[in-house]
Amino acid sequence: MVLRQRASAYAVFFALLITVWLAYKPGLAGGFLFDDFANLPSLGATGPIDNSAAFARYITSGIADPTGRPITVASFLLDAQDWPADPLPFKRTNLLLHLLNITLLAWLLFALGKRSGLVENHARNAAILGAALWGLHPLFVSTTLYIIQREAMLPATFTLAGIMLWLEGRDRIAKGQITLGTILALAGLGLGTILATLSKANGILLPFYVLLIEYLLLR
Repeated sequence: MVLRQRASAYAVFFALLITVWLAYKPGLAGGFLFDDFANLPSLGATGPIDNSAAFARYITSGIADPTGRPITVASFLLDAQDWPADPLPFKRTNLLLHLLNITLLAWLLFALGKRSGLVENHARNAAILGAALWGLHPLFVSTTLYIIQREAMLPATFTLAGIMLWLEGRDRIAKGQITLGTILALAGLGLGTILATLSKANGILLPFYVLLIEYLLLR
């Protein structure tokens, strides 16, 4: 029975990801928009990014936030190393990132549900429902298909992953695995916060989310 429930939940979640992909697929044919033209041309401002010096100049070219958001800036190299460029790879990467964030959110909601006392099946169903409502919300259409808004997506990725690592570390410490648990918790809080903040300044809020989860759900 339990295995059947798990298999059904995995099938529903996979169907959710397929649905999101199909819903967004028409938008992949769109072009660059607004601030894309103010930020992305730095890919070719000093010629193709094909050596370490060009790479260093590029990732320090960001003008947003005190940090310049270097991780987000570097992520655009996955899609092009020169300018002008085709918008399709950028939008496709954004959509894949959106699917990854949906998966991380579902995983986090499931983990929090179990730790809050829900039986496993109810926690799983609630997590899938929450991830579906979030992933299919029209608000994220502009975020996902507006290329430069990857700056808003990557902090969420590192924040969700950081909270998951912290939860795992917390559990390991409770089981007596102090060293491993401490490493995981510090990696989640420390490394997660650094990566999220270097993607966009609001990533610095990760420790506050952890405090809220601890105070509201896990006390």
